[in-house]
Amino acid sequence: MFKKIISLADDKVKKWDVVTNQPAMKIDKVRVDDSPIVLIRARSILKGYSCMELFEQIYDSENRKKWDTVTTQLKILEQVDDKTDVIHFVIKTPFGCSNRDFVQKKRVLSRLPQKRPYRG
Repeated sequence: MFKKIISLADDKVKKWDVVTNQPAMKIDKVRVDDSPIVLIRARSILKGYSCMELFEQIYDSENRKKWDTVTTQLKILEQVDDKTDVIHFVIKTPFGCSNRDFVQKKRVLSRLPQKRPYRG
């Protein structure tokens, strides 16, 4: 079902447009041909935290509910493989606007040895 979206996100042929390019954060976007869909990818450097601390706060949906005041719903739609989920989440918007929902590929790639598979 979501294989086409995942293949588009991994497409090496398309040119991603830079939205933000700062020392600690980079955000890129690409528009999907013949579609209103815009894919976004982001990378950030957060100092003062271990990799596992950050990972657990972002990836584990129960931990995320404790600090993320923008996301109102988050659920796994499909487990593609042991490192990739397709999730649906809803974010709050300002008064007068409808909340926005997104489908996102959530993928774990690590160079660190992992003691256990992590599912959030």
